Amino acid sequence: MTDTRQTGGSGRNFTAAYARFVLKYRYVILLAVTLLTILAASQIGKIDIRNDPDTLLPADNYHVKTNAYVEEHFGMGNLMVIGVENLNGDIYQPWFVNKIVSIHKKLELLPSARPYNYISIAAKKVRYINGTGDGLDIRRLIPRNGISTSDPEEADELIQQLRVGLENNPVIREMLLSKDRRSTFLITDFDETIKGNYLEFVDQVNEIVAQESDERIRIYVAGEPYFLASMIHELRNHWHLFVLSILLVAVILYLESNCLRCALLPMIGVAISVTWTLGLMGLTEYKLTTMMILTPVLVFAVGIGHSIQVLKRFNEELLTHRNHMIAAEKAIARTMVPAIMAVLTDVLGFLVLFMEDISFYRAYSLFGQFGMVSLLLTCTTLVPILGTLIRLPIPNARHNVRRWEEKFGHWLTGIITGPAKWVPVMIIVLIVSISSYYVPKIERGINYAEAAFKKDTRIIEDLHALNDRMPGIISFNIPIIGPDVDAMQDVDLLRGINQLEEALREDPAIGFTTSLSQYVHLLNYKMYNDAPEMWVIPYDQQLVNQYLFTYSLGGDPGDLSIVTDYDYTNGQLLGFINTMDPAELHRVTTKITNYISLYRDHRYFRNSQLSLSDETTG
Repeated sequence: MTDTRQTGGSGRNFTAAYARFVLKYRYVILLAVTLLTILAASQIGKIDIRNDPDTLLPADNYHVKTNAYVEEHFGMGNLMVIGVENLNGDIYQPWFVNKIVSIHKKLELLPSARPYNYISIAAKKVRYINGTGDGLDIRRLIPRNGISTSDPEEADELIQQLRVGLENNPVIREMLLSKDRRSTFLITDFDETIKGNYLEFVDQVNEIVAQESDERIRIYVAGEPYFLASMIHELRNHWHLFVLSILLVAVILYLESNCLRCALLPMIGVAISVTWTLGLMGLTEYKLTTMMILTPVLVFAVGIGHSIQVLKRFNEELLTHRNHMIAAEKAIARTMVPAIMAVLTDVLGFLVLFMEDISFYRAYSLFGQFGMVSLLLTCTTLVPILGTLIRLPIPNARHNVRRWEEKFGHWLTGIITGPAKWVPVMIIVLIVSISSYYVPKIERGINYAEAAFKKDTRIIEDLHALNDRMPGIISFNIPIIGPDVDAMQDVDLLRGINQLEEALREDPAIGFTTSLSQYVHLLNYKMYNDAPEMWVIPYDQQLVNQYLFTYSLGGDPGDLSIVTDYDYTNGQLLGFINTMDPAELHRVTTKITNYISLYRDHRYFRNSQLSLSDETTG
């Protein structure tokens, strides 16, 4: 082999001993690498990409815990909105109403659906409410099977019922009807299992849209589940771009080396590391986001650089010694220390991310560290070993130096060693100065929709269209935790919720809120034949109890499930934000949090807990 005295230093002695060891047992190492690669490849199918937004914040974050509490008790944590626009008139057409009924029924069959939380003109819980001489007339807004087109007189009567029931109901009007009366909306809700079935979900939603679309209507789709599912859907549909980039790198390597075997060796080493990293993702069944696609791409990019450097050194040693075993030993020994230092730097960078108590960062850090460390075996070690087995051709003295490379090297050397060396220094200083000036202007937050999709895509167009037609498509929830049964019916508590809602609605970015308080307002208002001055919460506790009992008789106990639980122990305030600007979102969410802190100690909430306490959220 080689004379270890030539290497010098304890570090070189170690790397030389390592090189001799791996070359001596190269067949065992190759067998072990092959078996590990096969095992890793078998685990790739278990990769769980689910795009859970909760992984982007610490597990004990106030908003994450609040969302988990609301999801457990009320749902409404994974909302998707379908907007349907009549291109030729308003929504009060029998055929259009039947179209909504058909879409609603199909949406109820989606995986992980919570149909009892659906809100639309076709939903059972959305009622026609009107005052009569005997009390309140409460029934479904429209029949379950839609409007019969065979009886025009009955159809006209049902359309009029829909018009009156929707237009004269402030609690649901803004949520289900656009200002121009041409669009209505279906608000759907899904449980947490949707995050494991995103691909099936988005395929079924797109199929429903395709089935129901025609020249008379336009269907818009938005909401967190659909948006996050579409990201995975797009990733699946564009897998060929990653393959194309790999092929492009292989072509460049071949053109540079004029040797197919020399082009394949770096690709083999990197492919093994990428396979191991993906296999570890599947083996651990860690819940990942689409952002994790960055990990194998990064491993590929860094690994290719390491492999080329090792192969370059192998060819140089092969040119000098004209012996593949000696060339491999020297290539491994003399590149191992720089490789370890480079990988160590990468690992330290990933460790910084691991210190953050955010699931996404920790996953990215964990798998990134593994991928980087694996390069020491698959690239720095395995590439020279493979070079000895496939017997790379011995290059000639000028093989690795192209004419343009030599000219460029001489030109660059002349710049950095001559009088012109201050030019690149001044350019760097100028770039740093300009960058430093703009650092304070970095925008906080991110518009995830426009960051994930191009502005001219259907998803972004639908998002903006719905945001323009609805009071908002970004929802927020404020839980109210009661001490015992019927706590939510308390008149003082309802007044406190109402005051909080009125304060929130003064902000132009909050387009809509609803709560049990709004339903009590509505029932009192309808009892007095829509008299404006009766849009109030009665002081009479028994009257409030009677209103809610009467409302429950008109349907099922769960018809108020989006604002309270079955026994009225707990409730929630549900609202919608009508902006997607990151700075505005930060401002309005901060304002909501401040209002919660302000009202938490209000006398109206003395017997209940407004949102989760600091102790609960850590």
